Amino acid sequence: MPDRSRRSRWLRRSLLTVGILVMTTALGAGGAYAWLSCTLSKAHDQPGIEEAREALRESIPTSDPMTTAVTSAGSASGSEGSSSAGTTAATTATTMFDPGTPGGMNILLLGADKRDSSGETYGRSDTMMLVHVAPDQGYLSILSLPRDLRVDLGKYGVQKLNAAYALGGDALAIRTIRQLLGVKIDHYMRVDFKGFQAAIDKLGGIYVDVDRRYYDDGETLLRIDLQPGYQRLGGDAALRYVRTRHDLDHDWARIQRQQTFLRAAKEQVFSWGKSTRVLSAISTLTDYVATEIGTFDALKLAWWLVHLDMARIKQVLLSGSDQTIDGLAFVVSTRAQVNAAVKDLLTPPEEKQTVTTGDGDLGPRSNEIDLSGIRVEVRGGGADEQKAAAIAAFLKGKGASVAAGTATDADESAAEPTVLCSAQLGRSQVVEAAQVAQALGVRRVVEDNDLRSVVVLVAANAAVPDPRETLKDVELAQWRYLEQQAGFPVETPGWLPPGSRYAGSRAYTIETDAGPRAAISMSFRLGSGEQYLGLMQTTFLDAPAALPGEQVVEGGVTFTIVGTVDTVERIWWKRDGTLHWVSNSLASALSRTQLLKVATSMAAAE
Repeated sequence: MPDRSRRSRWLRRSLLTVGILVMTTALGAGGAYAWLSCTLSKAHDQPGIEEAREALRESIPTSDPMTTAVTSAGSASGSEGSSSAGTTAATTATTMFDPGTPGGMNILLLGADKRDSSGETYGRSDTMMLVHVAPDQGYLSILSLPRDLRVDLGKYGVQKLNAAYALGGDALAIRTIRQLLGVKIDHYMRVDFKGFQAAIDKLGGIYVDVDRRYYDDGETLLRIDLQPGYQRLGGDAALRYVRTRHDLDHDWARIQRQQTFLRAAKEQVFSWGKSTRVLSAISTLTDYVATEIGTFDALKLAWWLVHLDMARIKQVLLSGSDQTIDGLAFVVSTRAQVNAAVKDLLTPPEEKQTVTTGDGDLGPRSNEIDLSGIRVEVRGGGADEQKAAAIAAFLKGKGASVAAGTATDADESAAEPTVLCSAQLGRSQVVEAAQVAQALGVRRVVEDNDLRSVVVLVAANAAVPDPRETLKDVELAQWRYLEQQAGFPVETPGWLPPGSRYAGSRAYTIETDAGPRAAISMSFRLGSGEQYLGLMQTTFLDAPAALPGEQVVEGGVTFTIVGTVDTVERIWWKRDGTLHWVSNSLASALSRTQLLKVATSMAAAE
């Protein structure tokens, strides 16, 4: 009985590891993963496997001047035969409980998408990353490669990196990335996006803290429609979240979202409550995975990953610049940037050489309402001309570029002041509309994707703001409104990073297995890119976001700091029956000290 119980626990933990890593790493969120022997048989028979095996056996090319001098990651555990040679039936039974430690290896992960109607031989691979497994040094690192990276594909000429898989399948992708990075690739794994989507649904979804509004109608880019805030994403929504490039930061933000999703999924799938769902998710994935990793090697890798501390996982980004060359958009990285990324990939966390940047700016944030750079059209909307003119003057006084508009019949019938904006145009108009609405005290914001600027409908009951109001005044009024909508007491920040600008908020409910839970989400944009500070408050007290971590006690409240070896992702605490956290999205631009200062400054609304 004890042996059976021990085996059951081992199998369950291994299955949890397999489920999370199969689903997330194939989409760009990274990590090596095991595949049980019952599913590996199909994975070994997928098209392209033999060509991939041949490519993996080849040595690193040295003729290309872009090839770096960095060598292999160390000896891999080898093939199925070499790793298990000489193993007897008796010792195999023993290793089912402790399969041992895998060797060092580099694993190439591909996320593929083949549409039946496309006529493509291989489809496309939007996700490519190299995972460095270093059990002897106790860490795992993941290098994400931009799909638009400009590379030389030999007879196919200069192309984007994702063309390697589209033109030559797994084998060409392996050869191209090996030549680019100059490191030995020991294994590879490809997962079709359909498998990812189906497996997430089998798991019942994954909770993700969505940093901002995502919308695209799908005419040019991938269709997506997500509101900001902590929420459970099903398979379709999760796939769109990790694949969309509807960003000011393009491919870079997409890679960061993929890494964010990995961390969220790893947090949740390792919970025992999902063990039976993981079994179902694994069976669903059987037809969607291709790999040459042997069963015994995979089991050893799974066992090691179960015990790997999240703080020993590194996420590495390749630096580069966005450039348009011959009418095509590329990411261009220099040889020095590639070499630096590979060095970082192969460097243990405690030995990583970093540049000390301090704790960031801890000074006061400006308390002035600043609408500079925002184009606003003011329409009468049923109000008299004098009131509309006064509101236009207020907006101009705060720095907005204001134009008078002609109200339509629909505008004339507006029952309350409204701010209109496009959720698609410019990818930042939602943030600008939020700032205008907050400054005016307008609570109704409506999306209209035919617009080319932020529009204010000045209804008859509109109030002209007092120009003496400060940023603190309008933000406090916004918090009080959200508190009324959510139905629970809120906390407001006493300090926010200098330069941060309000990016929107909403009161809503989070769907949980125990029913809906009230929540408030507010975000602040950091700079001009896709970096945000998020403030979450909810009655969902056992949300997966409340992970164990480093604890800091201040004022009798315990603040828990959650993150990886490189960054702080969130800081959470519980007070008066409410779970609170502040989050650092997407590339964790805020320092630990800055984020902790925001968290400890939170207090009940005045």
